[in-house]
Amino acid sequence: MNPKSNKQKKKMFEHDFEIYHDIDSSHHTIPTEYHDFYELFFFVSGNVDFLVNDEIYQLQRGDLLFVPPGVLHNPIFKNFDIPYDRFILWISKACMDSLIKQDPDVAYFTKPDSPKIYLLRNHGSNWTSVNATFTALYNSYNEKKLCYHTEGISMISQIMIDYNRALFSKSKSIIPGTGNTLLTKVLRYIHTNLQGDLSLDTIASVFYTDKFYISHLFKENIKISYYQYVIQKRLILSLELLKNGVPIHKIHESCGFSDYTCFYRAFKKEYNTTPSKYKKLNSTP
Repeated sequence: MNPKSNKQKKKMFEHDFEIYHDIDSSHHTIPTEYHDFYELFFFVSGNVDFLVNDEIYQLQRGDLLFVPPGVLHNPIFKNFDIPYDRFILWISKACMDSLIKQDPDVAYFTKPDSPKIYLLRNHGSNWTSVNATFTALYNSYNEKKLCYHTEGISMISQIMIDYNRALFSKSKSIIPGTGNTLLTKVLRYIHTNLQGDLSLDTIASVFYTDKFYISHLFKENIKISYYQYVIQKRLILSLELLKNGVPIHKIHESCGFSDYTCFYRAFKKEYNTTPSKYKKLNSTP
């Protein structure tokens, strides 16, 4: 695999961070996904929106999009009149935890009362400086220059300072997503009703629309089926419950699965391990 690209690669191998530079000039399917690490996108160019959780962000050159672990996300392409050019920085939980240990303020974005907005916009000429910083780190990382780890940690630290300060001060550089479309309303309903009935018939009834139209919205924008999306959201919730010590026999009820067997099969298919093995390795002490 080309080390300069993260395509077809969904797991981190480095302990602290990895950085990639991808450019696409034609459409290809990028389905909704999530990771167990932090993902930071720096957008150089392109005509693309980005779906993060249940909001759509309209991107501009120089935007920094911050995606925490376990958050579903995917690009929504408008056209390829301009190449889709971006740097992708992956930050491990261990790396972020280390920064938070040094300075607890770094965790401000995780607090319940902090705004859950993921886009930091670089106005004016500032994007040129950020672009140069990403380019320099990308080159150092791929050439394995002396001290490239320290260079990367320093850059991540500065990004987290800028992001947290912007959130705290409610800066105009923090740009909220759009949550007023039918798609985002459906996504929000799913997120808040994971334990309930999420059949397509029910969703169509709640939003007074046709279930086939909702199905089309998911296929067109998220690139997976409606039911695949619901299962992913329920499985993400199950990971948190397992880490927090919820008894395994109660997980399926808390996540909206009809029975334990359905939950077990979906979990093993998605994560290639069993719920009990995952809980043993990841439970909070």
